[in-house]
Amino acid sequence: RYCKIVTLERQAHIRGTLPEIQRKLNPSPYIRVHKSFLINPLHLESIHQLNQTLQIGPHEIPLGKTYKESFYDRLNRL
Repeated sequence: RYCKIVTLERQAHIRGTLPEIQRKLNPSPYIRVHKSFLINPLHLESIHQLNQTLQIGPHEIPLGKTYKESFYDRLNRL
């Protein structure tokens, strides 16, 4: 079980599941947006509501139905 961490400068793999990593980062600015993705909303460039994706740099990240409401709630608090 590894997670791929992508930053603006590099990529890394760390051992652990996404929920484990999220717990270690808590409290943090990271928001869970999909079963496979955490994002830093400070780097969010755009939200594509039609196809339910988020744009961060060259990466298009899906916005999962399960996480959609909490994502928008958290985004409104920033």
